[in-house]
Amino acid sequence: STRPLSSISGKIALEPSKAPECQGKRKPLFAETLIDLVRHEKDAEGPMFMRMMFGAMSPDPKGAFVFRNITPGRYRLNPSFHARFWYLQSISIGAPSTTAPARTATPKIDPAASWTVIKPGEKIADLTITLAEGAASIRGKVPVAEGATIPSGSAFYLVPAEADKAADVLRYFITNVSSDGAFTLNNLPPGRYWTLLQNPVQTELATLVKLRSPESAEARTKLRRTAESQKSDVELKPCQTLTDYQLSFK
Repeated sequence: STRPLSSISGKIALEPSKAPECQGKRKPLFAETLIDLVRHEKDAEGPMFMRMMFGAMSPDPKGAFVFRNITPGRYRLNPSFHARFWYLQSISIGAPSTTAPARTATPKIDPAASWTVIKPGEKIADLTITLAEGAASIRGKVPVAEGATIPSGSAFYLVPAEADKAADVLRYFITNVSSDGAFTLNNLPPGRYWTLLQNPVQTELATLVKLRSPESAEARTKLRRTAESQKSDVELKPCQTLTDYQLSFK
């Protein structure tokens, strides 16, 4: 029997900053923006041609996008863009509609923190990816003795220090630390963060995608507790470029 395929449609919204230090900065261009529709690996079954019908795409000149012919499963959206002073603020979604008979309304979900479950024939609309101006960046170094190197596999984490941001997965960041101790992080939302250096890196938190994965919620909580216990924090201002940041290796 045949079943209707589903779709996800939405737009990218740009939220400018009123901070004086952010004025005149380059905005993200939709032509340079990609939205990657990622399917849960355990749901990636079926004919190969069906698995390759969707992937990364750019929005139209007005910021709108549509993923059509989606097979049932669990999905996440990973946007990427090129604009140093902007950051991914949120991903929000409205209630889905369907071509099937009316049924109980689906509760509101947070596509950034959880998998979006797509059912046969479901048409999810009103999805909004908000990019906000005001991103900060950090360029720093872990002090090492002369002739020494940082252990391979070391990583630098930023986790939200504010209690009301603890569950916001878009406030968690990771970057590799080079052998000479240098590291860089860009597109950071302004705010206060706990900083942490780890070696070896936990497998479930080794990349940004894994760090923000719904399956890593418990690991993120433990990571934040560890970072808080280190009592090493940094506060980032809108459009701030923090250079020569020194982090102690613990």
